[in-house]
Amino acid sequence: MRASKLPCYSAAKKSKTWDVRDMIENGDRLSSLPEKILHHILSFLDMRYVVRTSFLSRRWRYLWTSLPNLEFDHLYFLSRTGGRDEAENGFMDFVDRVLLLRNSSDIQKFHISCGWYCDVNRVNSWVLVAVRRNVQEFYLKIRPKDFLELPDCLFTCKSLRVLKLDMDYVPVELRLPDSINLPKLKTLHLELVNLDEKLITKILSCCPVLETLILTMCQLKYAKNVIICSRQLKKLVIEACFMDHSGLDDCKINIWAPNLTYLKCVDYMSKEYFLGNLSGLISAELDMKVEESRAFEEIGQPPSERKQIYAQRMIKCLRGLSNAKSLTLSAYLLEMISEAPSYVLECLPTPFCNLRYLRLKTWLSRDCIRAIAYLLKCSPNIETLVLETSVKSYTGYEKQQLFFDETKLDSEIIEDNWEAELPFQCMLCHLKSVEMRNLQGIENELRFLKFLMKNAMTLEEMIIVTSTRFSSSGIKEKFSEKLQAFPQASPSLGILFF
Repeated sequence: MRASKLPCYSAAKKSKTWDVRDMIENGDRLSSLPEKILHHILSFLDMRYVVRTSFLSRRWRYLWTSLPNLEFDHLYFLSRTGGRDEAENGFMDFVDRVLLLRNSSDIQKFHISCGWYCDVNRVNSWVLVAVRRNVQEFYLKIRPKDFLELPDCLFTCKSLRVLKLDMDYVPVELRLPDSINLPKLKTLHLELVNLDEKLITKILSCCPVLETLILTMCQLKYAKNVIICSRQLKKLVIEACFMDHSGLDDCKINIWAPNLTYLKCVDYMSKEYFLGNLSGLISAELDMKVEESRAFEEIGQPPSERKQIYAQRMIKCLRGLSNAKSLTLSAYLLEMISEAPSYVLECLPTPFCNLRYLRLKTWLSRDCIRAIAYLLKCSPNIETLVLETSVKSYTGYEKQQLFFDETKLDSEIIEDNWEAELPFQCMLCHLKSVEMRNLQGIENELRFLKFLMKNAMTLEEMIIVTSTRFSSSGIKEKFSEKLQAFPQASPSLGILFF
């Protein structure tokens, strides 16, 4: 009788009831995960949100206090109502409370981004806490007014493996202690830091296992002869470092790193680079540029002499990269190489025998074509060629014809005998893939593709990626039709058009 009085549940309602019961009996599946996995999940969040997880349940109440990865960003506090000072004070108070309530476990990563008005003394106290907790990766982004002087213990920390210091706004002097000893430091990243010759030498000599050195928008303060010498260095990145005085040609940068596998340099040709023993080099990127017109007001040399100097410098840089398997070069560098005398281009003593991948940023002007011919001739084993084309934007300095001939426009058609300059025989053996990006629809691009299809007998694929202007103008279809009509030396060639 009692059974007959029990309520009747539908299948859907019964299923829902069992789901709730299962959740109650088995608990929250996320909370049941091991602490190590939960720490990994929380490591992707800013500490402001990590601390809020303590309200979820008892399981989460103290979980954040043992989190090995701490990340603080003052920008999350600027969105609050109130003035900037109130937000900055709230941010510093929050960091203080987190570090005070945190347990005594080690800190693996300590990332902190401060505002312009952040108290340096309080920042130094955070550094002390991180060092005492055996920090392995330390990242500080701060805007000091005049200079930055961090506690000495940071530069003698035996557990530190990664160090990144970012001055955030303008280059600032970094004052280092007399004694530096970072026995485990493998990665050093300095951004917007004033550097001099002695400082760089001192850092390299005190970091015996340093493998990665990144200098971004640093200021070489009155540097004459910068020496980067290290047997352990494997990765070197120099991006947009600049001088703070009028002299443009009195700075030499010497790189000697036999175990270096990756080199990236984004700089001006006014600096003279000497690439020494780079026997272990695998990949290199050279994005060398020409200075603006105002930078040359102090130079008394004629433009033709200036071009020859820069051309020889770029040739020397390429010779230093002869062991690379992958190479990326900028359009300005290509155009400058073309200014070198013919006997210099034809008599390269060390060809790129190891080069398999060549990526060129180019305008496909006559000068760039000549430089490409030179590089292909020196690269008998190249397998992949990538050309990123663009339309050159001429500055006021160039329009005055102080550097480049304004008549050599990208849209100008190359002479009929231009193929004679391209050593196609060197590309027959190994070239398998060609990719051209951001095509503009100019005649030079079409003729260069025609040349490749006609002479590269081992070519397997050709990838054509057009620009937005190209696709919307209706030229794409005509370009594709002409391309398909060209004779192909390789019977297995496939063309992909995007």
